[in-house]
Amino acid sequence: MTIPPDPSSNEVLRLVALLRQIDQLLYKVSQSPDWETMRPHITALCEGMYDRMRDESDRIRTLMIPQIREAYLNAAPPQENTIKNRHPQLERPRHAGQPEVPDAQRDEEHDS
Repeated sequence: MTIPPDPSSNEVLRLVALLRQIDQLLYKVSQSPDWETMRPHITALCEGMYDRMRDESDRIRTLMIPQIREAYLNAAPPQENTIKNRHPQLERPRHAGQPEVPDAQRDEEHDS
């Protein structure tokens, strides 16, 4: 029986490799005698940082947008209730003392 690999262990390995790469670039910066030899290493560090920030922002956005939409949809009042509350149902005028007659029956009496 083979156990499938844990996806989180792959993520840990990727992060460890990334930290090693950053450590190597920082070491190269520390060993550089002047700004001109440091510049390419600092540029690589900054580019990696911007890429990681953009990736993290995209991950957050893909997680949060559906949750925000769901929260707004759940918070909105049902459409039929808001329409009924804004537009009350009009009733036909009745004469005092006469019993209320359903609309369908009244229409039949009026047509004949």
